[in-house]
Amino acid sequence: MASAIQWNACSQMPLTYKIDDGIVHVAVSGLIEAEQQMAFTREWLADPALPYPIRVLRDARREVLPEVGMLEMRDSIRLAKNLPNRGAIAFVVGDEMIRANARVYQALVGAHHDVGIFDDPAEARHWLLETELH
Repeated sequence: MASAIQWNACSQMPLTYKIDDGIVHVAVSGLIEAEQQMAFTREWLADPALPYPIRVLRDARREVLPEVGMLEMRDSIRLAKNLPNRGAIAFVVGDEMIRANARVYQALVGAHHDVGIFDDPAEARHWLLETELH
């Protein structure tokens, strides 16, 4: 059963999301600063249509990373660790820098949430739908 599709976008940010079939599809395009990322994440976490458990497909194939250190990632990691329920996030990556950042996130958040890294969006979606979350 397909759920209603809901498109949203933060103003002036290269980030969009839609909620479809129990998955939050996040699309990233261009340069993302840590403050933008946190504001955007808080927006979709507050969406009344947010499914539980949370399953996120983050398509980062068009993302451009600023020089990000652990301090910049700290708030995002803290937010993920403090979510009340276990969730799953699938990163779809396009280059090795994005893959490396996704691996760091996976290592730091993996005890709290399932994190997968993929090259193909269809494979990532399949993994999200098949992942058992408790």
